[in-house]
Amino acid sequence: MNIYAIFAHPNNGRDSDQAEAKDLTPGKKYTLQNAFVGRSNTRVLLKDITGYFNSVLFDFVDEQGNPVNIYEMPRFRAY
Repeated sequence: MNIYAIFAHPNNGRDSDQAEAKDLTPGKKYTLQNAFVGRSNTRVLLKDITGYFNSVLFDFVDEQGNPVNIYEMPRFRAY
């Protein structure tokens, strides 16, 4: 199952999170390559995009556009 990250919240997170995402397009859907869910921070890796991004910048959906909770998915949880 592919999961997509929609850059829906460009003003969320810290200033440094927003700066890291400056080259992303608001509203664009990116393919989620991986996510690293920590206890207080989650970073996501997008396919064909360099760098890791704070998950608070995104909404996550499946191939049909249904919301996906990546934080509860065992394959992404670090603990």
